Amino acid sequence: MARDYDTRITVGLEADLSGGVQTEKELDKLKKKAKEFAKEGESGAGQMTAALGKVSNAAGMLRRVLAGFGVVGAITGLIGAIGRLKESFGAAKKEAEALKAAQDKAAHKEAIDALAKSYKELEEVTKRAADAAQHSNEMLDISVKNARDLEDAQLDLAEQRELDAVDGSDPVAQQRRAEISARYSQRRGSLAASRGRENVVYERQRLQGDADAKRKAADDIVQSLAEDDRVIAEAKRRRSDAVTRSYAENDEDATGFWSGFGKNLQNIVSLNWGRVGDSRTGAGDAKRAEAKAEAKELEAEIKQLEEQKDAKLKEAERLRQEAARAEERKDALGGQIEVSDVKRAAADIAGRRGSESATLAREKAEAEVRRKEEQRAADALTISRGNAKISDLRASARSEEARAQAAADAYARENEDVFRARNTYDMAVANRGGGSREAKGALAALQKEEAEAREAKAEMERVAARVAATIAGINEQIRALAKAVQGAENRQKNYQAEAAPAD
Repeated sequence: MARDYDTRITVGLEADLSGGVQTEKELDKLKKKAKEFAKEGESGAGQMTAALGKVSNAAGMLRRVLAGFGVVGAITGLIGAIGRLKESFGAAKKEAEALKAAQDKAAHKEAIDALAKSYKELEEVTKRAADAAQHSNEMLDISVKNARDLEDAQLDLAEQRELDAVDGSDPVAQQRRAEISARYSQRRGSLAASRGRENVVYERQRLQGDADAKRKAADDIVQSLAEDDRVIAEAKRRRSDAVTRSYAENDEDATGFWSGFGKNLQNIVSLNWGRVGDSRTGAGDAKRAEAKAEAKELEAEIKQLEEQKDAKLKEAERLRQEAARAEERKDALGGQIEVSDVKRAAADIAGRRGSESATLAREKAEAEVRRKEEQRAADALTISRGNAKISDLRASARSEEARAQAAADAYARENEDVFRARNTYDMAVANRGGGSREAKGALAALQKEEAEAREAKAEMERVAARVAATIAGINEQIRALAKAVQGAENRQKNYQAEAAPAD
């Protein structure tokens, strides 16, 4: 007597499965039967499971029933054969797909590594270029400093040689040296102003070179982003593929006829009727889980790649901003060129004025020296001529004094004649009487002598007056000449004192 939970299942296999499926017709029938059975399983499996759930030994009884018919062994063999057949058909394809996937992954990783390497190389090239530019600037600074130091040293040497060539005994040696120093000072002032302008030009060139280098580095980074975009696009494509594979059926699932037939048959005999018609398998689920993990890994990779790209863009923008700031500084320094030109003009004016002042001082000193030399010559002539004139004047004075003395002596002689004539007259009067002829002759002689004496006196007085006036004039001339000679002699002493070397 059958119980209400007993179930009889009769499975008819018209094909001989012991040696495999023999004809395509039998395969089609088997496939059709499996699909029908799968559909029934979708609707009746739930009812059967509920019924079987009421009695704990229902499944065991069903397996025993199937085992009694010997079907389980046959189906298991069939499933194994189908699996081996599927594996033999798909082994090469799997290997090829696995190889291609490995190659794609390796190529993608290689592209990522190459991207990182290229950016690192770009950074190194940029750094080497910056280092080279810095080294070039340092060498230029050293070269310019050396050239300027040499120019300064040569200028100092030339100045010292000119100063040393000045004759120390030259009365205007000091003024000549001052004029030389002023001329070289003018050259140094003009040179300093020119160097200030050169420094501005050098700095502007350096800033422009720095701006060009940074802008080129930024352009190189931007150009390199095409590879970033390509790698990111490839990563996104791989992620999309992985996402699709994370939920789609794969070759591990029972998607083919044989694999679907075997899986459904296995679900039937194992009473897993809820999975009848479901082509997904555990191996397929594992591959989907693997694809999901791969998609997650690729998502992180894409994020990292995009962050790297953003960092590159920021670096390029930073370089462009620094380039723009360098050019702004260069443009701002352009105003210093005009300042340097004005400073140079001012330095030229000041230097020229100093040089002209020194030249004027030297010319004045030379004129003073010439004046002193002329004065010295004139003084020497004054002394020599003055002394000679004084001698002549003194001789003239002596001559005049002698003439006055001669007139006095003549008067004295006339007085002596008068004295003798008077004595003769007195003796004649005494001896012969005043009326005698002798007395009268003596009187006439006395009167004559007296007249001559009066005339001699008058002459003496006239000569004395003339001599006195002449001698007074001579003495005045002598005093004037003596004064001039004394002044000339004093100046000569001063000249000698000035020319004497200092102790």
